[in-house]
Amino acid sequence: MKLTTATETITDLSAIRHYFHQHPELSSQEYQTTALIKAYLADLGYIIITPEALQTGVIAEIGPEDAQHTVALRTDIDALPIQEQTNLDFAS
Repeated sequence: MKLTTATETITDLSAIRHYFHQHPELSSQEYQTTALIKAYLADLGYIIITPEALQTGVIAEIGPEDAQHTVALRTDIDALPIQEQTNLDFAS
């Protein structure tokens, strides 16, 4: 498992967030988003268990194998077909 400082983690996550905003993918078209999430989690040492048939989306096991409890998190990774008007350098 890759060990990072809190500052490094925040920097990494901020860069990923900016990338997602710069490269939005509509529903069922999130191929690059899925690949980036899988690579990032795998780099952290998490086990990717996404079935091959699921081309967009990620399922990963995070935590010790002998854990007594399971917590499931779900989030949407698709973008909306809009033009951002934020004037941010990472706007879509």
